[in-house]
Amino acid sequence: MGLSFHYKGQIKEAKMLAPLVTDVIDFAKAHSFDYQTDVFEQAFPEGELTDYLGDDQLYGIAFSPKECEPIYLTFVRNGRLCSPIQLVIQTSPEDDFFYLISTKTQYAGAEAHALVIDFLRYLSEKYFSEFELQDEGKYWETQDKNLLIAEFDKLQRSIDRLSAMTEMMPRKEGESLEDFIKRMAEETRKKL
Repeated sequence: MGLSFHYKGQIKEAKMLAPLVTDVIDFAKAHSFDYQTDVFEQAFPEGELTDYLGDDQLYGIAFSPKECEPIYLTFVRNGRLCSPIQLVIQTSPEDDFFYLISTKTQYAGAEAHALVIDFLRYLSEKYFSEFELQDEGKYWETQDKNLLIAEFDKLQRSIDRLSAMTEMMPRKEGESLEDFIKRMAEETRKKL
C-alpha cells in the first residue's frame, strides 16, 4: 500500500539509449540519487532494435531517490520498457503487463515524486516514441503540487488509520484471518 505511478514506453531508436543513460546519470548525481548501470547493457545488440526473443537481457539504467522504489529505464531488445521484476514474474511478452513498470513513491514524499515525474516527462518527450504514465498522485496529468500533496496526505492518513486499527482492534478468538480483514475493512469504510 502506498502512492505509486505506473508507466510503459518505447524508445525512439536504439542509438538514443546511450544519451538517455547519460541524462539519467547526470540527473541522479545532481540530486544525490542512487543509480545502477552495471547490471544492464548499455547498447542494443548490433545497435538495432530487434524482436524480443524471451531472453533475460535488459538495456539501460535504474535510479532511485531515497525511500523510493527504483525507477527502471530498462528495455528489452525490441526497445520497450521492461523491469527485471517483469522478466521474473511474467512468462509472455504478449501480455501488456510484461511491459508495465510500477514504482512506489509513498515514503519518498511529494517533492521527490514531483521531481521524478517532471524528469520522466522530459525523458518521454526527448527519447520515447510512445510513453504512457498513470500517476496515483495525479501530478502527471495536472502538474498541481497542491493536489499531489493532498493525495499523499490522504493515503498516509489511511495507512495510519489501518495501522492504528490493527493495534486497537485485535483479532477475536476463533475469528478467521479472512473475517478479521473483512471486519477491519468495514470499520475503515465507516471512518472514511
